[in-house]
Amino acid sequence: MGFICCCHESKMASFKRVVFVLTILFSKITSKPVNKSGVKILNKGLLPQDHIPAVKLERDGHINPVFHHEAFLGRLVDEGKLNLKDLDGSKKLIEIFHKVDINGNHNVDRQELAKWIHERIQEHYDYALKVNNDNFKKADQNNDGILSLREYMQGLTKDDQVENDALKLGEQSEEELKGLMEEIMSEDLKRWNKADRNKDSKLSQDEFLSFQHPEHNEQSIEAMAEDLMAQMDDDRDLKLSVDEFVRVPPGEVDDPEEKAEDDRYFNERRSEFSEQMDVDKDTKVSMEELIQYLDPRHKQHAVKEADYLMSVADSDHNGELSEKEMITNYKLFTGSSMASSPKILHEEF
Repeated sequence: MGFICCCHESKMASFKRVVFVLTILFSKITSKPVNKSGVKILNKGLLPQDHIPAVKLERDGHINPVFHHEAFLGRLVDEGKLNLKDLDGSKKLIEIFHKVDINGNHNVDRQELAKWIHERIQEHYDYALKVNNDNFKKADQNNDGILSLREYMQGLTKDDQVENDALKLGEQSEEELKGLMEEIMSEDLKRWNKADRNKDSKLSQDEFLSFQHPEHNEQSIEAMAEDLMAQMDDDRDLKLSVDEFVRVPPGEVDDPEEKAEDDRYFNERRSEFSEQMDVDKDTKVSMEELIQYLDPRHKQHAVKEADYLMSVADSDHNGELSEKEMITNYKLFTGSSMASSPKILHEEF
């Protein structure tokens, strides 16, 4: 699981404190048996990922730290169409501005921004579908349209990389393969079993999509919500309170930098809970609200993201963004620092 390093780049003291929080909060997910088999996973692209681009809450229960940039930029950076680190990054952001500005009045309103963001989220969604189909075809060795556990395990590793000859994947029974998967990737076996809707221990292409990307399937989103609810719902009322979502660890912090990092982390989660998750504002997040929150295709995400970006960047509070306001908030929209900020502001404005 890679959620600690991507969510918290802090000093060691604060890092240890975050580890404590996550250990308590997600002990069921992070605990895995020791791999004694010598089987090495070589093709990690076949593993379900904790981080799902343009999905607000990651599988480990953490807020996606780069959601704003993924939602606004789509796959422009990943496809090499946008390099935000060079000196022309700011000019490229202006090009994006004019694409968002549908009516061409040199201002971007909330509706235009929400429409753009919704389309960029759909880009991530469509790309995940393409990658899933490609991975399925590669792993489906006999091309029968069904992925057996043996084929999947062989896709993850290679028999000539297994140190123990007695564990060659081609010689294992189905139960032995499940035992091996339980040993080296127990949570993924649970996800496999949940995706296997007809319980034949094999996955169709659609079931494999549920296994890899639960956000693409209504049933899988519900299962994902149930898992998160089970982990965080202490009083078992099938609703999350803000305290259950935040989970403040015991003890006091003396170091000012560590305290500031903790405050930032907890304030971020409180804000996410109240502003994004608790739709009916009753101070609780129901199962229905959690399912809606986890569904990237729900237009509320694009609308609320547009509202957020507008609230930060609209400095003159006229309900629209100008080119200058977008460039001035370069990091907000792109996640990158703009080395040429003074130059571009001088040249363009």
